[in-house]
Amino acid sequence: MAESIQSEKNCDIHLQRICQMFCLDCRISVCLSCIGGEHRGHCFTELIPEQTSLNTEDQTSVRNKDKTSSETMEQNYFDIKEYIAELMKNDVSKIQNKLKQIKQIISQNNERTIACTAEIKKQGLNMKQEIDKITHGLVDKCKKGKKLKEQKLKEKETILDTKLEELQELIQQTKEKPRGGHQQIRQNIQVIIQDINVLCEDGSDLDDNKVSSVFSPGECNVTTLTQMFGKITQKETEHDKSSDVEPIIEVKVISTFLASEKINNLAVVDSEKAWITNKNCARLLRSDGTEVRSVKLDFNIYSIALTSNGEILLASQMNIKKLLPNGHMKSFIDSTPYSNNGMYVTSDGDILVCLYDWFKQDGKVARFSFAGQKKQTVQYIKHVQENIPIFTKPQCVTEAVNGDICVTNIDSKDSGSVIVTNKDGILRFSYNGMNMKKPFCPQGLVSDKHGHLLILDKNNDVIHMLDLNGEFLNFLFTKDHGLSQPRIISGNRDGTVWISCDSNNKIIVAKYFS
Repeated sequence: MAESIQSEKNCDIHLQRICQMFCLDCRISVCLSCIGGEHRGHCFTELIPEQTSLNTEDQTSVRNKDKTSSETMEQNYFDIKEYIAELMKNDVSKIQNKLKQIKQIISQNNERTIACTAEIKKQGLNMKQEIDKITHGLVDKCKKGKKLKEQKLKEKETILDTKLEELQELIQQTKEKPRGGHQQIRQNIQVIIQDINVLCEDGSDLDDNKVSSVFSPGECNVTTLTQMFGKITQKETEHDKSSDVEPIIEVKVISTFLASEKINNLAVVDSEKAWITNKNCARLLRSDGTEVRSVKLDFNIYSIALTSNGEILLASQMNIKKLLPNGHMKSFIDSTPYSNNGMYVTSDGDILVCLYDWFKQDGKVARFSFAGQKKQTVQYIKHVQENIPIFTKPQCVTEAVNGDICVTNIDSKDSGSVIVTNKDGILRFSYNGMNMKKPFCPQGLVSDKHGHLLILDKNNDVIHMLDLNGEFLNFLFTKDHGLSQPRIISGNRDGTVWISCDSNNKIIVAKYFS
C-alpha cells in the first residue's frame, strides 16, 4: 500500500482532480480521468511521495533529457540509414562487377569451347587422313609383295615345265635308235635331272610359312590412341586467377643511377642486366650502371626485344633486324609503309609488333613468326559490320600470362589508354586510368607470372597495377620510389623492373614481391 501523498497536485488537464497515478510511458503524474482518456493503454504505477517530488521538481529536466535522447536517437537513425545506403551502394557495385565478370567468363568459356571442339574435329580428321594413308600404303605394299612372289613362282614353274618336256623327249628317244647313241642320251638326261634337282632343292619360294607379306598389328587401344590424338586440360579462367582481395606488395629498390644520355628503349635480360638504347647505340648494363658491352649501328633504334634463346631484335623505323653473334645485322621483317613503335617476343616465340602508318594515320598490331612470316593482324573490332579501328596509335605491347595482347594506345599527345584483346584479337577491355589530377598517359607496360599488368603513367608519376580482368589493384610505384616523368619500363615475369625517367635520365632498378 503506497504511503499518503504529502503534497497533493491537481491534474494539468482535469484541474479539479488530484494526481494519483504516474504514467510510465509519458513520465508525468496523471489523475484517474487521464487513465481512461489521453493515456488509455499506457502503463501506470501508484503515485508515491518520491514520484510526486519528481513530478513537481524535476519534470522539466526529465522532459529535456527525453528530448535530447530523442534527438540523439533520431541522429543515430539517420547515421545508420546513411551507412546502410553507402553499404548498399558498394555492395550493388560489387555485385554488378561480379555479374560483369561472370558474363565475360561465360562468353570466354563459350569461345574456348567452340575453338576446342573445332580443334578436336580437326585433329580427328587429320588422324583419319593419316590412318587412311597408312592403310593404303600397307595394302599397296602387300599387293606388290604378292605380285612379286607370284612372278617368281611362275618363272620357276616355266623352267620346270621346260625341263620336264626336255626329259620326256629324251626318254622317248631311248625307245628309238638314236643317232648319237644311247650314251649321249644318258648324259643329256643326267644334266636335265641335275638341273631339276637343283630347282627342286631350292624350296624357299614353296614354303607355306614364307608368304609374300605378313602384317604385324601394333598396339591399338584407347590409351595409345588418346596419347596420339591429344587430351583436354581444364585451364584456369581469368576470374579464377584474379582475386577480389588486393595483393600485399613489397617493393624493393635495388639501385638507382644516372645514364649518360636520354634512354629510348629498355630490355631486361635478367635480375642483374638489361639492354638500353639511345639513337644508334645499344649498351648492356649491370644493375649498378657499369657497362658490359656496347654496339653501334648504322640506324636509329626504334625498339628492342630479346628472344628466349638470347637473340637480340632491333627495329629501325620500318625494318626489324637480328643482331648476330659476329656483330652484323640481318634484316628479316620489312614493315613498310608502317613504322615500328614497339615489339615483344611471346612465350610461343612469336613477335608482336606495334605498327603505325603516319600518312594514313592507321595503327595495328601484327604477329610474326620467328621466321618473319606474318601470322595475324589485330586492327578492327570483330563481329561488327563496319571496320571500327581498335587502336589510334599503338605504342607498346606485351603478352599476359593467359595469352592476352596488351597494348598502350596514344589518343593524343598527353593522354591515352590501355587496350587488351585475347589471343585471337577479340577486344576484352580497355583501361583509361584512375581519376587523377592529370590525364592518364601510358608510356609502357609489362606483365608478370601472377597475371598482373604494370602500366607506366608518365603524367602522374605512378605505375598502375591491374589484374587480368582490367581491375585496378593499386599504385605499385610512386614519387616515393623516385619516379619523375617516367617514360620507359621493362621487366621479366619474376618481378624485376627497370624504369627510365626523362626528367634527369635516372634509371631505377627494383623488384616487387607478392
